[in-house]
Amino acid sequence: MLVRIVLFSILGLLVACGSAAPSAPPNNVARAQPVDLPATSEQPQPSETQAAPPPEWCIAPDALDVWARVPPEAPVGVTDPIAAPATVNRRPNPDTEFVVRDLTDEERAREDSHLRIIQSSSSTEADRRSSRYAIARLYYQANQVDVAAPLFMAIARDVPAGELRAYSAQLALDSLNARFTHQLNDPATQTECIQLLETWAEESRGQLCSVSSTNQELCEMLSRLLSQARAHQHTP
Repeated sequence: MLVRIVLFSILGLLVACGSAAPSAPPNNVARAQPVDLPATSEQPQPSETQAAPPPEWCIAPDALDVWARVPPEAPVGVTDPIAAPATVNRRPNPDTEFVVRDLTDEERAREDSHLRIIQSSSSTEADRRSSRYAIARLYYQANQVDVAAPLFMAIARDVPAGELRAYSAQLALDSLNARFTHQLNDPATQTECIQLLETWAEESRGQLCSVSSTNQELCEMLSRLLSQARAHQHTP
């Protein structure tokens, strides 16, 4: 189901970006007439410094530092749970509920628990991978997809073949698409995100798709996405 949602969202976006054109205003719209303002003794002076708009990026450059943060010690009598099995459930109503938010206190406490698992010398590598994935999911659910995307990409590149790699690859792709679709305004950054989305789709296809692949639906989606993204890159 996730594969279909991601496919329709991304392909629809690329088609729209390649075909949309500004519409001319209707001829019968009354145009505003200039208004003479009363003279004032003091004219407003331009500000000496204009605040520069905050820089945009497709993915947060320091996202992987999330896993390196040192958490507080666990409260007395509280045992950090073992990370739950990975899931790939998508955000609810992603097209209408896409407000970026901070992690809640409960989510921050869960992140601290997973950080303690990651940084504990007694944890197994499987537990650390599951906890990294769980933290990436927290940022994904909070729509901080500029952080979630590189976390999922790092997981997909690091873990052995299996569900966790496939889930991470899909959610990285979905995070990049969501970042481009809902959160970016700068055309140069949008282009950067489209290029990264294309690169990641190609890398994911190389990782996940083979003659004996069990990810047939995902692989077909990646192939169609690559075709659409490449066509979009060459659209004047």
